Amino acid sequence: MQLARRLFYSFKNPKRDVMIADDIAKFFPDKEAVDRAFALFDKDVNGDANREEVEQACMDCHREQLSIANSMKDLDSAVGRLDNILMVLYYLIVSLVLYSAHMPLLIIHCSGCHHLCRRN
Repeated sequence: MQLARRLFYSFKNPKRDVMIADDIAKFFPDKEAVDRAFALFDKDVNGDANREEVEQACMDCHREQLSIANSMKDLDSAVGRLDNILMVLYYLIVSLVLYSAHMPLLIIHCSGCHHLCRRN
């Protein structure tokens, strides 16, 4: 709330009780960017923003930031679990490949063809 008040009183013209789009225009490259930015503050779409509207916009922005942070934590947790599952799957596949690569040698050696191997 303190940030919102500072924003409001820093940008509004001291001769008015409200902030208008022209008050922030010097901080943006074009009129379209000014209008998009000012729309965040002008909640009732009447062309000006009072202190309560600026406070509400800042609170909305804060809530959205918290929501994104929580979503990122959830996503990080899900990626971590998926990583663990894929690593287990990787180790199973490697184990099966290594086991199957040695298996034919064991079968040849144990099947009684040992005398054929001695000829070579």
